[in-house]
Order: sequence, then structure tokens, then C-alpha cells
Amino acid sequence: MLNTTQTRFLNRLIDEIERALLFPRTLPDTEQYLNKTITSVRRMILSSYGLIAVNMQQVFANYTMTNIPGGTPPPTSWEGTPFLQIEPSMGYQRGLPLLLIKESGVDSIGVWNPSVVPFFIIEWDSLKPFDEFFNRVEWREIFQNWVAQVRNGYFIQTQPSYRYGPDDL
Repeated sequence: MLNTTQTRFLNRLIDEIERALLFPRTLPDTEQYLNKTITSVRRMILSSYGLIAVNMQQVFANYTMTNIPGGTPPPTSWEGTPFLQIEPSMGYQRGLPLLLIKESGVDSIGVWNPSVVPFFIIEWDSLKPFDEFFNRVEWREIFQNWVAQVRNGYFIQTQPSYRYGPDDL
């Protein structure tokens, strides 16, 4: 369950995407089918031209000695939803342009570990104003690069295979 700040951040992100004249789709808001969630994720990945994943604080993991066999528990941390490992992985496997945004404080595990993945993860600090994030040169550069990759992928996949004349080169 997202808190109010996280929901407002997602709404602002969707506004940014729409201002770039792209049309965001989200699970479960616009794309949930009657199938299992993983099938809906796969269906959406296969019909998309790019993917933005946002990993936000969801579950506070407070490990104790009883549930860590034979060792010292790791420090308490915030974890995101398990689908935020699957969706970017499917998008990467499909070759989609990826943009990963991680809320500060969330564990850097799996695809969210910058030393493991071949793409950049930008971090959002929920304690700072939204404009501070969305006005950063780093964000604008990464976002515009992602938008260009999405448009290029759309063009490549939707142009006709047959050229009708010399002007269609």
C-alpha cells in the first residue's frame, strides 16, 4: 500500500510521461486482466515500447535472530514489492528501454543493485519536494534519453516492412 507522498509522486511521474506525449499504462490500474498478475505483467511487457519501474518503500523488514539461521541479522530495511524484480527483468529480457527509480532507503537487491545491472538507477528522496527531483538535470537527461529510446523502438516496430517508393528510405 502506497502512502500519500508516494501516490503523489506516481501521479507527477505520470504527468511527466504524458507531457512527453507518451501514454503510460499501469498494473493494476489500467491493464489488469482476469488472469494471474504475472500473466498480466507478461502481456503488458510484450505489448510495450518502454518500461519505468518505481521501487518504493513497502514493507519494513525487521529481522530477528529467530528467523536468521545461525547468524547475525542484517540491519532493518525497507523492501519493495516482489514484482519490482520481475517486471524490470522481463523488460530487460525483451530489450525494452528501462528507467528505474528507487525511493531512498529501499534495499538495493536484485535488479535494484547498481553494481549488478547494466543500466542506471536514479534515486528519489521522498523527504524532499518533488520539484527538486523533477528539475534535476540528471532526471531530465535520463528521462529524455528514455523517451527517445521508446519513440525509436515504436518507430522501428511499427514502420511497414515494405517500402513503397524512393521517398520512403
